[in-house]
Amino acid sequence: MIRLRTVLAIFAALAACAYAGAQTDPATLPAHDAHQQLLIGVQPWLDAARYKQEFGNKNPYTSGIVALDVYFRNDNDSPIRLDLSTIRLVVNPGGEDAQRIEPLSSEEVADDVLLAGNAGGTRVPVPSVIPKGGRDKTWTKLDDKLRSDSLSIDILPPHATVHGCIYFNMDHRFEYLRRSSLYIPDLSFMASDKVLLFFEVSLASAAKP
Repeated sequence: MIRLRTVLAIFAALAACAYAGAQTDPATLPAHDAHQQLLIGVQPWLDAARYKQEFGNKNPYTSGIVALDVYFRNDNDSPIRLDLSTIRLVVNPGGEDAQRIEPLSSEEVADDVLLAGNAGGTRVPVPSVIPKGGRDKTWTKLDDKLRSDSLSIDILPPHATVHGCIYFNMDHRFEYLRRSSLYIPDLSFMASDKVLLFFEVSLASAAKP
């Protein structure tokens, strides 16, 4: 009985978070995909002024990192489990093989913004290892803000919408988003062993200048 109450309390908290973040209908976003009563919409943050407003002068955008605000609307009666670690940004630079970029943690983004500098380059990189020194109050403040905006939930409540940002290092080549898609392969219903088909949401329409 205690376990059941705990589970119900968790879903109540998740539903409250979902309600608070459900001001945007993901079906209205240019980049979205839906099947098996789950809709996923993606809104790339492409305005430098928005990053400055959210994070200050030193922010992910000035370091070549893009934030993708990802929405999940679960219209099923059952909760859905999501494996955040397997999400990838699939980039087709043109004339090269497609690259699958792993998402950055809030710590990695804060390191890149405040400790690594803006190296620039011609290719979308695999995120590099950043020294752990220099994590002062400014770093902690940025990390806290990144965490608050991040998609951190791995259970999608039934009949609810949740959203949050996922960060990817684009090495300042934000134009590549027009030839990119967000790949979300690992979703399953918690009430059964049934696995959902993977999602691959094209960002072409959402990344137009």
